[in-house]
Amino acid sequence: IILLLGIIILVFRNKNIISKQKEVISKKDKKIAQVNLISAEKELKYVTKSILEKNEMLDSIKKDVSYVSSFASESSDIKHAISPLVSKLEDATSGNSEWSKFQHTFRKAYPGFIEKFSKINSALTVQDLRLSIYLRSGHTTKEIASLTGLSIRSIESRRHRLRKKLDIDKNIDLITYIMSISSEKSSI
Repeated sequence: IILLLGIIILVFRNKNIISKQKEVISKKDKKIAQVNLISAEKELKYVTKSILEKNEMLDSIKKDVSYVSSFASESSDIKHAISPLVSKLEDATSGNSEWSKFQHTFRKAYPGFIEKFSKINSALTVQDLRLSIYLRSGHTTKEIASLTGLSIRSIESRRHRLRKKLDIDKNIDLITYIMSISSEKSSI
């Protein structure tokens, strides 16, 4: 009986030790996940900042080139030489060139968000998803306009259309709604 009681005590003690170890491992995993999320968010901010700075610089160059070309006569070879340069600058600031890099970094910071958000409404377009990604990243309308190469008014219109598609109550902020989606536990 003593031997059997000793074995039972050892089994329960080992189960208790194992459960405590699992709890410690779980806490460490949560801390690691938090550190990874913070790191991914910092990387996303860095990528965004570099895209914004690049777009601002390209926009400045585009304005300078346009200013210089305004002095050239219509038949001038300089005007014809500058024209392709202006169109290349337009393409570079359109926002499409850096989108894949931004999206990759976003997926690392917020895994599952895009899939979860796109399941909310099947009528969401690619532009709606991009806008929601930029909003989830914490960007202002002005920053989104700079990132995408669109006007602030266009971004405001897209935000309004997105609210309608998502059928969000007027009392609920769009950003709050988007943040609530990404903070839910992912079932994907």
